[in-house]
Amino acid sequence: YSTDTIVASPGSNLNNNVNNLAATGRSSTSGYFAGGEVSLGNYSSTTSKIDYSTDTRTTVPSAFLSEATYGHSAASARANALPETMPLAYAVPNNHYIQGGGPVDKVIHSTDTVDRIPSITFLSDSAGASSPTNAYFGVGGAFYKINYSNETSSLINATLSSTRINLNATASPSVGYFRG
Repeated sequence: YSTDTIVASPGSNLNNNVNNLAATGRSSTSGYFAGGEVSLGNYSSTTSKIDYSTDTRTTVPSAFLSEATYGHSAASARANALPETMPLAYAVPNNHYIQGGGPVDKVIHSTDTVDRIPSITFLSDSAGASSPTNAYFGVGGAFYKINYSNETSSLINATLSSTRINLNATASPSVGYFRG
């Protein structure tokens, strides 16, 4: 970021050409890419991890998604190098959530494993952003929140100005931005 330049990182190439995959990060140590469309009608459940210190990619065999999916999104409380503890003295969760077209999957960073959360299901074509305490997913024109502490979801009273597809999102610790 300091020089605003783009440099290819050959060691971090994904396993194959994948479209419509989900991505998020784990603080300042690693990033995750999951799922996606490998070819027309052929979807992936693979999770890849990029180690920021070595610029290398590995497939995480213990973190395959519960379903092969595409057009989905991910959110992590530790994305964008958010601190591991916040001023309110609670620990920031060490996992991220991937959703789209089926049950939500939780990838636990400390073990690189996946837990399926069958009680939470969203549609595909979404975008995800995170605060230190909640994941937010924009789906069409609606917004859903997953509370990290109890893994429940709720529809929140916020909407986009019109129904959108192909959303993207980014966030700071206090504000999420969605665009489509």
